[in-house]
Amino acid sequence: KRQDLDSQYNFTHSIMADYFTRQARTGQEPAGQMSAYQQAAFHYQEAIKWSKSTEKSSILSYLVSLGNIYIEQAMMENQQEPTPELLRSAIGAFEQAVALSPNARDLYRMEEQIARLYIQLGDVENAVFHAQNALTVAPDEEEKVRLETLIGQILAQQP
Repeated sequence: KRQDLDSQYNFTHSIMADYFTRQARTGQEPAGQMSAYQQAAFHYQEAIKWSKSTEKSSILSYLVSLGNIYIEQAMMENQQEPTPELLRSAIGAFEQAVALSPNARDLYRMEEQIARLYIQLGDVENAVFHAQNALTVAPDEEEKVRLETLIGQILAQQP
């Protein structure tokens, strides 16, 4: 078994994912960038798959990184509007991260990111829900004011 040979097999995949992420961000031609993003996503998925359930902080990190890769990939595929399927994949990764670690100190940031992704998909109801979740766990007044402004902007989009 792979993990018998390398007890840090998930870490090996995370290193590969980081490598491909850096490759994608170096500004090579679009096809090379897309390929690097796809490789990064694959390796983050494998890192998540091979992580032990007790390695929550690693899994959380991989999920957030995976979500960010999906966002970058979605923005790259179509410069005018992000690809909805990739935005939904990003939402899924961030929602898994929230579920895995509901008391994470950056929970409000993950919830805000989910809200912003729902805004891009035109889903006002879910955007407001997640923005309010972010507001509830925001650590300080400055963040709360910023999130209240975001909620106001989202609600202004409703017909």
